[in-house]
Amino acid sequence: MTRFRFSGTLFFSETYMNISMWTTKAAITAAAILFVNAGSPAHANEDLATELKALKARITELEEKQNNNWLSEERTIQIRGIVEGVLADAQKQKSSSSSPDFGYNNGFFIQSPDKKNKLQITGNLQFRYVYAHSEVRNREAFAAEPAHGDASAFGFRRARLYFSGNVLDPNLIFMVSGDFGAAAGSNFEMLDTFIGYNFTPALKVKAGSMTIPFTYAELNSSGIIAPEAASTHAPFNAGRTLGISLYGDLIKDELAYEVQISNGSRSHTAGRPPYNSDNRPAFYGRLEWAGNGNMRELKTESDNKGSKDFIWLLGVAAGYEEQAPNDPFTLARRTTLALNGLSTDRSPGFRNISPVQGALYRGTADFHAKYQGLAVAATVYAQHLNSDVPLFNNSSTITQIGYTLQAGYMIVPEKLELIARFGQVLTPGLPNRMEEYTVGANYYLYGQNAKFQLAATFVPNEAIGDQNGANTIQNTQDVILQAQLSLRF
Repeated sequence: MTRFRFSGTLFFSETYMNISMWTTKAAITAAAILFVNAGSPAHANEDLATELKALKARITELEEKQNNNWLSEERTIQIRGIVEGVLADAQKQKSSSSSPDFGYNNGFFIQSPDKKNKLQITGNLQFRYVYAHSEVRNREAFAAEPAHGDASAFGFRRARLYFSGNVLDPNLIFMVSGDFGAAAGSNFEMLDTFIGYNFTPALKVKAGSMTIPFTYAELNSSGIIAPEAASTHAPFNAGRTLGISLYGDLIKDELAYEVQISNGSRSHTAGRPPYNSDNRPAFYGRLEWAGNGNMRELKTESDNKGSKDFIWLLGVAAGYEEQAPNDPFTLARRTTLALNGLSTDRSPGFRNISPVQGALYRGTADFHAKYQGLAVAATVYAQHLNSDVPLFNNSSTITQIGYTLQAGYMIVPEKLELIARFGQVLTPGLPNRMEEYTVGANYYLYGQNAKFQLAATFVPNEAIGDQNGANTIQNTQDVILQAQLSLRF
């Protein structure tokens, strides 16, 4: 009797892993024990009662553990379901929301949910102080000119706003921009203002007022290494025009082009062609190749971010335009094309041709490189005029050449940069050339977006022309100090 009861207890204890089987087998075992021991003495019944009580306690303990595990798993499943439901609902509401998206990303913007309409607002403020001392060195040749003079003033070099984006279609683009710090005689000047369409990244078109794709300094004016572009750039600067351009990236961020047909140099005044404008258009084109790095890294001249690798950009451009003779009896004439900085046949001295009459051929090439805080650049310019009227010494042709060399180095990474620049303009076959030397420093408050620039420029012989930005006076020796605070957003 005792042997059966013992073996039954072992059987019961070995099957406790399953609660339902545990309960059933415990009941059967208890009944069997009671039946077999029905005639046992009282002390044996007491032993059975004690064993049965212990078995019930064990069953209760195992049932509680099983229930707790089930509740924990069930709770996890429920919480996961609630979280997934909330996220799905939030995503659904976001995608179906009619509220516009807005914020700041390289400019302030507001955009419709379907991205078919977007307005981006950017700007460029440059406030500067200028001191300039000009002196006539050749009193014999320029006896009628004052001997010297000084200028000192605060002013805006640029105070520009740009409104750009797309409307009705992500690829139907526009830009409207203007400068509230325009040159003397005008309180406002319209800048790049056009309508365009992006067919593919490699084929885009725009029509309106825009920068002529020729010189790097004009296309990236807010990113040059000094407060002002070199004076050697001025005779070759085509400025802005009214026309149509095809442009795009043949290789993304590596190889870009732009070709343009337009009204010619500096013909964008007030967004309208000059009165009695010439009906013979101008043609310009520019190609840029970032052999290492990408275009965005090379749209500013300084290496203020400290490029880890050697990166470089090569740009080449060419242009052709023609202007009809300045005949008062000819309706089709234009007076916007001019040349300055041409050498006279005496020494020293420079002269201007305005307006140009005839065909003008232009070319330029520029190279920019950056490496670990060092930035270097070299630019060459050339232009050749076949004039419809005799020029100097009864010649009907003249050629002009210029070049600029420059370097900048970050002596304090990402903050302080020292710069130096040298340039010349010369007229082959004639005696005079202009030289320009510039040294300075740039302090980057927030990278290219906020910076302080300081530069000193010396023109030792004679300046090639009157330039508002450079503060030079034609045929004078100049010393110019410029301090500029720039903000770009």
